[in-house]
Amino acid sequence: MSSTPRRKSDLSEASQESKRASEFTLDQVEIHLKTPHYPELDNIQSRTAYPGTVSYKFMLTDRLPNVPNLLIQLIKRIDSEVPPLVKLCYGQNKDSLTECDRILTTLIATKKDTELCDTIINSCRLSEVAHLIQLFFLRLENPPFVAPPLFCETVCGGGFFIHPRKIARKESLCSRVAKVTQECLAGLNIYQQATVSYFIQRCQRWCQAEVAYQLKQDYTISANNTYTEAIRFLSRMFADCFVGLPQAYVAARTMSGHCQPTLEMKREVFMTLVGAVGYHIWHGNSIDTLYIPGTQQPGTLSKIYSRPSSTETCLAKHSMHKVRSFNWI
Repeated sequence: MSSTPRRKSDLSEASQESKRASEFTLDQVEIHLKTPHYPELDNIQSRTAYPGTVSYKFMLTDRLPNVPNLLIQLIKRIDSEVPPLVKLCYGQNKDSLTECDRILTTLIATKKDTELCDTIINSCRLSEVAHLIQLFFLRLENPPFVAPPLFCETVCGGGFFIHPRKIARKESLCSRVAKVTQECLAGLNIYQQATVSYFIQRCQRWCQAEVAYQLKQDYTISANNTYTEAIRFLSRMFADCFVGLPQAYVAARTMSGHCQPTLEMKREVFMTLVGAVGYHIWHGNSIDTLYIPGTQQPGTLSKIYSRPSSTETCLAKHSMHKVRSFNWI
């Protein structure tokens, strides 16, 4: 008679132990998947008093490279102080944005005096340098990356994932999003191509460095989640200024019932460029465009370096005409 209660008690104790073990396992999983906190940055929208007033050619202090020297100076300042990436938003507010717009006007006016520009940039906080990059993109005559409808549809369709090791694989050159990206680049002028490739390369390096920094601080975090959140943070900071969308495409999506906000679509495009397109594409395109005379057209460059078929050349010319003809937002 006494054996039955013992069995029941043994079973209850075993169930409690298994429950505690499962709770411990869930806690361990939560610890493993935790990621650093990055601010949302939705309360501050970058606006400049002089949008679209500066040409790419005007900002080149020398004949080459084809990336504005002022942008290179700003990015080098960020290179010297990140990680962590959260430094880019410390102290950001509307007043600092207005002040940075004035500083940018001075930097553009004195762009040929490299030492003076360096002195001004080094006197700014890192968050102000990030503001200056945002405002500089807004001052340019066209956004660095103008996403045609085909690229937008590819991004909205999804089907690809972001992983810190994925962009290093050469197989990424053959992916669907990589091919569409290369077609988009063929439709941009040589200065836009060089600027896009240079900036996206730097963003990828910042995110990789962020993962290494956070793992050094806490080895239990998820590298993949940290990498994704770092890209998302940069998209919240730069996507609205860096990416342009076809106005007709956005209007058509709205009329067909797709009510995705324009800002959210820009962020998805930016995350795709940084997280889903391999750095082999950006590195190769940088070699092709950074030190090539700007008078040469992208179609000519493609013939020199990649020797495309006649069909691909026609597609590149068509894409180039299409990108230049529509109004972007």
